[in-house]
Amino acid sequence: MRNDDVISTFELRVQLMRYLLIYLILISSVVVGSETPVSTDVVRLNSVKSMSKVASRVVARDTLIVSSKIDERVSQIRVAVGDRVNKGDLLVLLEDENIALRIGKLEIKNTYLSSLVELLSKQEAVRVRQVERANKLNTRDFMTRDATELAELNLIETRTDLAKARYELAETKLALSDARKRIRNISISADTSGRILNMLVSVGQYIERGDDLLQILPDDGLELEAELRADIFKRLKIGQFIKADLEGKQIDLKLRALLAEENQRTGARYARFSFAKNLTKEMLVGQVVELELPSLQMVDALTVPKDAIVFTPGGPVVVLVVDGKAKPTSVVLGSGVEDQIIIEKGLSAGDVIVVEGQENLRKGQGVSIIKGYR
Repeated sequence: MRNDDVISTFELRVQLMRYLLIYLILISSVVVGSETPVSTDVVRLNSVKSMSKVASRVVARDTLIVSSKIDERVSQIRVAVGDRVNKGDLLVLLEDENIALRIGKLEIKNTYLSSLVELLSKQEAVRVRQVERANKLNTRDFMTRDATELAELNLIETRTDLAKARYELAETKLALSDARKRIRNISISADTSGRILNMLVSVGQYIERGDDLLQILPDDGLELEAELRADIFKRLKIGQFIKADLEGKQIDLKLRALLAEENQRTGARYARFSFAKNLTKEMLVGQVVELELPSLQMVDALTVPKDAIVFTPGGPVVVLVVDGKAKPTSVVLGSGVEDQIIIEKGLSAGDVIVVEGQENLRKGQGVSIIKGYR
């Protein structure tokens, strides 16, 4: 290859790289300069009902008592108070030596009686034929009548023995079935997932059928109880959702019951709240949770539509529109008021915010307002 050819090839490659670079710059400028269509609203200062902070405590709604189904001695206890268990986990093991011994004896007796019934059935058939032959003989002969009566007595005796053997066999089969059922009940397992609250027996203790062994708090067995002022109590409705603060984290609760009970000293009344999501695995009986309940007093507060909130790993964010560009801003949320939510920190009245199309907006990205405030 000549030197001129090498140089021309090199220049061609340089020219191609230059065109590629220009193309990429043009594409990036188009992307950066593109505007995302969004819908907007403004931050408003509204008069809303104030929220009262009320302390509630975690209580057990229901517990599960595990009882014994047989009479036997406790051999092993596999759990302790406070342990978490899953459905099907082994909790208590009862002794099986006596039951196994009884099953062995009953199986032997069952085999013996089955053979005895078979033999007596064959003997019965023979006795029946003897009676039939005796009846065919001359009945006027005293010796013949005696032989007939003897054959009939032998048949009655055989049938009596057969009836007794069949009864004992049936009784033995029932006892064997019960013993096999009992040995299946020596292993006592959890019917639900939860935590062990109390142990009511100890190793070596003899227990009877129906005796309580331990107490389990199911995973969904916790709820909140709050003592409320009468004015707040009257404004609540069964099934109403409210917010609560659990160690700095907001959770949703649902009003389950308004109790027919009043504190005679303070006039306060009691309400029970269930968890909208199953959080009870992480909670303890007696733990305090702060509730936010509406009261009669009105206050001024900044509010935005709930659709404006974007929840990120770093906390809630609202996207502002400043000079036609997106500006994600961290906010501190208050309580919800119908389709609005109170903003305690981060925004000002009149701020233009994105309520639709904000999920993928980046800081400084241009936006095109197709609906709402500009």
